[in-house]
Amino acid sequence: MLIPDCVERNARLYPNKSAIIIPGDRTCTFLELQERVYRLANALSRLGVKKGDRVAILAENCFEYPEMYLAIGKIGGVVTPLNFRFAAPEIEHLINDSAPKVIILQQRYASLIESLRPGLHSIEHYISMGHSSDMMEYNELLASSEPKMLNVEIGGDDLFCLIHTGGTTGTPKLTMLTHRNLVSCALVWIIETGTKYNETFMVISPLFHTGAAWPLFFNFMLGNTFVALEKFDVGQILQGIEKYRVTGTLWMSQLISMIINHPDVAEKKADLSSLRTVIAGASVMPEPDLRRLIQLFPRIRVTNHGGQTECGIFTGIRLEEHLNTSPEKLLSAGKVAVNMEIKVVDEEDNELAARQVGELCVRGDGVMKGYWNKPEESAWSLRGGWQHTGDVCWIDEDGYLYYVDRKKDMIKTGGENVYSKEVEDVLYSHPAVEGAVVIGVPDEKWGEAVRALIIPKKGQKVTPEELIAHCRKHIAGYKCPKAIEFRDDFPRTSLGKIDKKKMREPYWKALNRTI
Repeated sequence: MLIPDCVERNARLYPNKSAIIIPGDRTCTFLELQERVYRLANALSRLGVKKGDRVAILAENCFEYPEMYLAIGKIGGVVTPLNFRFAAPEIEHLINDSAPKVIILQQRYASLIESLRPGLHSIEHYISMGHSSDMMEYNELLASSEPKMLNVEIGGDDLFCLIHTGGTTGTPKLTMLTHRNLVSCALVWIIETGTKYNETFMVISPLFHTGAAWPLFFNFMLGNTFVALEKFDVGQILQGIEKYRVTGTLWMSQLISMIINHPDVAEKKADLSSLRTVIAGASVMPEPDLRRLIQLFPRIRVTNHGGQTECGIFTGIRLEEHLNTSPEKLLSAGKVAVNMEIKVVDEEDNELAARQVGELCVRGDGVMKGYWNKPEESAWSLRGGWQHTGDVCWIDEDGYLYYVDRKKDMIKTGGENVYSKEVEDVLYSHPAVEGAVVIGVPDEKWGEAVRALIIPKKGQKVTPEELIAHCRKHIAGYKCPKAIEFRDDFPRTSLGKIDKKKMREPYWKALNRTI
């Protein structure tokens, strides 16, 4: 069974159950969702969308987003979600790279697309959610289409999505994900997170990215209710959990502190007793945040996973199980997931022994087909049948995976490799540090120099000299920051991750050098 096949299954088994909820917008049952998916599928087919044709989406989280994934998939089309936070040239690049036949957009982005329209040569039909110039209107299009099933033969190896990578290391690449890839990813998520039938799952991330699309798919396979916030807002998160009795959610680790320290949580003004599972994504959760989370929700299951757009999740760990028994494992991303394989290799792709640092490679049914229009990069990334993730990692004797750095974030200073995460971990251990980012900046003598950017905790005072001295107590001198800057905040990507590329740029641009 492919993910779009669940449209009929859920409508048959759970016809009157809430399928999609967008707080402040609207909701629908699984039976209503089936009708809307059929109408959209027929409308797109009538516009000439055939198997393999791309359909681009430019929208924030909205009621229509899940049905677009399903309807496009139903007719063998390839869903191409665009990042609404990208600048106009980036959006134009992704559209022209993927060459969609149709684009569906929210009305608020109509003027942006109109400005790009002369340079968008592949698009034959423009569909707006709301009236806009000469574009077709989404709901009118559905109303004029029949709610009947189309019989299009779709195989597991056919493309389902072109989802772009995060783009923090250069021009975003479009990842080719097949129906088989996404079914495999969904099953791994279900098993590793312990998600069951009859749950209600909330996402706070944008649906153009796998961080929200994966939960949509694996909960849809189970017939669970899916709640998506339009934007990140702690108050809305708490209200949504209480109102819809949310049982599971995925939160970026960097955002968890903001949620658990919100006054309504601390003072127990919101009823969050339904919550049973928190999936901590993107990075390791600080132990104090984990302890606070367990204190607030004693019955909660907290999981962390290694994952990547190109291959889904491939490791998992139940954090609360290690809190008091093996706290050193809390720094890991867990053991290899069911139906997946991992290994760490050197520059010649030789597998390394336990605790040796190298590049993480992943193999399994969830691994992408390749990068769209990039055969050479695809072949290099997938050489030997393994996805080379670009993550620098090591695996301990018990099989737990530990991230060290991104290969592109590694700093080369005086012939030595410095892993930024190692230095950041030391800085975070200082009581006055709220946030820490370590980057490499140009240096005439050493090639690169280690520089730390610090957000101090409120009410705390600390000097650069104190922080450098603190580092020298814990790590080698060449790893210690040569300079420290204080910041009020860090730039972030559209997914909430700290944007190191943007932070490095000013230092390298001053020398007219790229990074």
